[in-house]
Amino acid sequence: MNTASAESEHKDEGGKKSSQLVPFAPGFLTEPLYPLEQVLLRGCQCLSCGITLFGIRYACENCCSRELKDITFSRRGKIYSYTRANFPPPPPYEGQTDPFVPYTIAWVDLPEGVRLISTLVDCNFDSVKIGLDVELVIVRGWTDAEGNGVISYAFKQIEAQNNR
Repeated sequence: MNTASAESEHKDEGGKKSSQLVPFAPGFLTEPLYPLEQVLLRGCQCLSCGITLFGIRYACENCCSRELKDITFSRRGKIYSYTRANFPPPPPYEGQTDPFVPYTIAWVDLPEGVRLISTLVDCNFDSVKIGLDVELVIVRGWTDAEGNGVISYAFKQIEAQNNR
């Protein structure tokens, strides 16, 4: 059993009930996983070369040092670049594909010096632009083979900018 799970019944995007929430991969989200609004992204910084990495690591991907410091990333970032996915992801993707709804993908720069790729949620593609301020959202995705609700991350446009 995954120790990074939350005991709370929920329904995934497909409407299936599950009793636990589990992360999409270990070492990328803070614990506990509930309430979702308090979950943040995790990473580490190499004390030898200074690079910041997404997810907890045991050795630096840049210089192979084992001198790493765990960090928690900020909720807010800025869009570096973006595109629209007009086709469904290939298997083993288990999210909604029928009917397929195009979605926006962005590279997001976080203040800690890491750039990561993410879907953008709750936004109109025409309002997205480079430099746009975005905020982390923890999203419920699919149900795994054990019946657990899998959670991941996305970003959304910061509300104050919606009224400009």
